[in-house]
Amino acid sequence: MTYKVEVQPDGPYWSIWVPAIRRATQAKRLKDVDAMAKDLIYVMTDEKDPAIDVEMELPAEVAEARQLKEEAEKADAKARESQTSVIKKLHRSGMPYRDIGTLLGISYQRAQQLATA
Repeated sequence: MTYKVEVQPDGPYWSIWVPAIRRATQAKRLKDVDAMAKDLIYVMTDEKDPAIDVEMELPAEVAEARQLKEEAEKADAKARESQTSVIKKLHRSGMPYRDIGTLLGISYQRAQQLATA
């Protein structure tokens, strides 16, 4: 059986609710949620190492911050890819790494690293 575990922040702790056994516990740190939930289930059911499905209830701002971070990482990867491409193109045309670095706002050493990557 897989136990649904509902988790939400509760001040400095994490509140953990397991509906199937109608019991709750808490964890001091997020990393401890799984262990605390499994321990609660074990104490109440004698089931060793139960399977759990953790569902977190978080403020909307958390989801927005995570989404923005993911979008920023994608944009950063795209910028690095574009930068590497343009560095290689400019260098093939004969432009020195010092000038390429100046154009792109990076050191000439970094331009050279990216060109050989």
